[in-house]
Amino acid sequence: MDYVLMSPEETAELLGLSAQEVVALIESGELGGLKVAGHWKVPLKAITQLLAAGMKPQTANALERVFADRAAWQRVFGAHPEVTQQIEAGEFPVGSVGAYLMESISLARSEQRGREATASNDAALLDDEGEVRRA
Repeated sequence: MDYVLMSPEETAELLGLSAQEVVALIESGELGGLKVAGHWKVPLKAITQLLAAGMKPQTANALERVFADRAAWQRVFGAHPEVTQQIEAGEFPVGSVGAYLMESISLARSEQRGREATASNDAALLDDEGEVRRA
């Protein structure tokens, strides 16, 4: 797997925090990060480790905000499919943020398959003899 680095802004959107809060997590040692050309970058592995290991209660409380805006972290996953793959391949304790994200990814995939099936059914047309034909 390639070494994936995310900006504090991307990490913030994923975790439901501000970029400043992400930088504070890096500087406190709760989240791994490194400076590249003078800018903080967060390795994907550091994010998955944070999710897998759990976090301090104040950090967990801040993350609750992201669960109200599922579309925000889905946009980040969409831009970084390797993050989704890493989470899907992970093993997370029951009730952890990682387990929640894993379940949410599964639900999102099921919803997508449902939308695709509905669109496919809507595209089906009957011909003059009552046979189904595709548009």
